[in-house]
This record gives sequence, structure tokens and C-alpha cells, in this order.
Amino acid sequence: MPRQLSLSVAFIVSSRRPAHCFYQPNIVLKMKHPESDLQANCVKYFRYQYPNLAKVFFSVPNGSKRTKSQQAVLKKEGALAGVSDLILLVPNSQFNCLLLEAKIKPNKQTAEQKEFQESAQWFGNCYKVFYSFEEFRSIVTEYLAN
Repeated sequence: MPRQLSLSVAFIVSSRRPAHCFYQPNIVLKMKHPESDLQANCVKYFRYQYPNLAKVFFSVPNGSKRTKSQQAVLKKEGALAGVSDLILLVPNSQFNCLLLEAKIKPNKQTAEQKEFQESAQWFGNCYKVFYSFEEFRSIVTEYLAN
């Protein structure tokens, strides 16, 4: 019997775990933070679909609003502007790890994010920007298949 998760985009996952995404037109979403909502849905899907990789897939909370004193403490602790939103610490045949940046159109990467992407790729990591759940799922599936 398929299980259903309660997301803004619902997923039906069978025991063999192929995921099918469908939109529920009767649900009205009030998205105050659409990029955050997209990222949260992707994380929820990933952890359900790949439970054995859940401990090596995490977010970097760089985009939150903070006070100047909180920012100073985080900077001392090593926080770095531009770091990708999601990190999957699993190598494949081509890359050391997968770094993902969630964006909602028309948003673009900042200069710091582009600089981080360039550095990450130079060191042999895969860096991808995604604009939808479908894009996220495709990137992760392809990455893990290699």
C-alpha cells in the first residue's frame, strides 16, 4: 500500500520507492518563503526516498536574518557567505560530493554563491542550482546513479 506524505507537493511512494509527484489543485498555498518551502520539500522527499543517506544530507542555514552580534559570532565560527543550501556528502564516479542551491525564478545566484560554486567545482565537487522539485529529483537521481 502506498504511503502519502503531507507536503505542499504530495508524493506517493511505493514499497520499491519510485516517486511520482502530483499537484493537488484544491490546496491553496500561502508561500511567504517559497525558496525555503521548496528546500524543505526536497529535504523531506530525500530523507524518505534515501533513508540510508539521511545523515549525510543536510542544509547550511546561511540565508536567515540575524542580528549583527549573531552574524559576528557565526563569522568567527567559520560561517561563509555563498555556501550552497544543501550538501550531500556522498561521492559518485565523477565527483566528491553534491552541492545544491535552491532558487525560485526569477532569483539568481549572488556573487558570493557564484564564487563558492567556482571553488567547489575546482576541487572536484558537483554543484547544481535547481528551480523546482522536479529538477531537484532529477539531479539527485542522476548523481546517485553514477
